[in-house]
Amino acid sequence: MPCRDWDETSRVVEVESSTQRKKIDELTRMLCALCTEQQANGTGNLILHVPGLKAWWVQHQEQDRKRLEAEKKVLDRQRKTDEEALNILAKKLGKKVL
Repeated sequence: MPCRDWDETSRVVEVESSTQRKKIDELTRMLCALCTEQQANGTGNLILHVPGLKAWWVQHQEQDRKRLEAEKKVLDRQRKTDEEALNILAKKLGKKVL
């Protein structure tokens, strides 16, 4: 019998939590799309008149900005690593790649 550090009730909570996380993510994507559309069309009345929505939207945009910035850094590092690997390979083959 495998060792485990939970009982069956905690497993149920874990599954419910995972299901809830997926639902929250889905609703967040829909809300983000709605706010983006409202902002792009200049019809941001919804954003201004729904209590708490403007604060959520500002925070969400900042989180997206930070996430995109972090993703760009990862991609830039990967590109640099790839270029370095290609240059090493090219030197071994006696050719200039980049």
